[in-house]
Amino acid sequence: MSFLARGLSALVVRCVAGRKERDGGVDPARFGIALQDPRCFGRARAILTAFFLGFERGLESPDGAERAAAGVDPLVKPFFHEGFAMGSIPNGYLRLVPSARTLSRFEARFPESDPFVFLRYVGVGFWLGFRHGMRPWKVDRLALRLRGNKYAPLIHDGFGFQVGFFSHRHVTSAGSAALHSLEGLEGFARASAANGLGRSLWFFTMDSPHRGVGIARRLGTLSLDVLGGLGLAAAFTFPDELSRAYGLADTLPPEERRTFLKGVRIALYVRHRCDASLLERWLGGLPAPLGDRARADLDRALRVGGEAMHKVDFIEAFHRGCLDG
Repeated sequence: MSFLARGLSALVVRCVAGRKERDGGVDPARFGIALQDPRCFGRARAILTAFFLGFERGLESPDGAERAAAGVDPLVKPFFHEGFAMGSIPNGYLRLVPSARTLSRFEARFPESDPFVFLRYVGVGFWLGFRHGMRPWKVDRLALRLRGNKYAPLIHDGFGFQVGFFSHRHVTSAGSAALHSLEGLEGFARASAANGLGRSLWFFTMDSPHRGVGIARRLGTLSLDVLGGLGLAAAFTFPDELSRAYGLADTLPPEERRTFLKGVRIALYVRHRCDASLLERWLGGLPAPLGDRARADLDRALRVGGEAMHKVDFIEAFHRGCLDG
């Protein structure tokens, strides 16, 4: 690990994540996450701890992700791999490797067959949000270099998450720099970034999800895509308690519900790719009506994903296919 990489790791852990105690984990309160429900607080802590552990390991070496993840709870392992991918990008920068070569090496390390490939690209977008801040055009240009744009929307999604996570107090303001950075993107890139912002919003409102829905409704043309991100995060962070996601979905009016459920289906698909047997165990523990509903949503997502996989606009087509109506 280079001196610069070690220095950046220390800076991130101390100034952004706080002093990470291995036994207690990253304190969500350091990010302004004030969850009152102990279950939600514990889940947020476990996720953040896995993510920043992955980031540290990625900074140390961008190789051997599975080996580095040994011992990580399977429930939060996807977040570890997201953080690992995020750390692998600055590792290249700090070793004075040109960005084009860094991105090329990233794709060589993490092929499409990688079960965590979705999380990898989201992690890259998260890092680019730090590096390029309010320059969405720069993020967009780098995203287009990766696999002929096939996974570019996941870069935008990670960028939107980073913007929302570190600017959450300002996302309700129509004139905020955070929203302006998303509006600098166009088309599905913008929608994907809004989806990422919605995923970040869930972390601050998971114990009062209707408050998150209310914030999303105030975001104008971004609101439905933000709601889709809320649905994705609700199911992805609590795949072992899917009643949380479905219970919230059933309180929403039809247009909002269909977008929210699109996010739920995408979350089930990605969890299935990460660890199908673990997801099956969780689904098997659900009461029959809810279990049948979740299996139907997973089956649909798997069918749509299989049909769209070889398309250049894979992610956009996948989103369309997972949307009712």
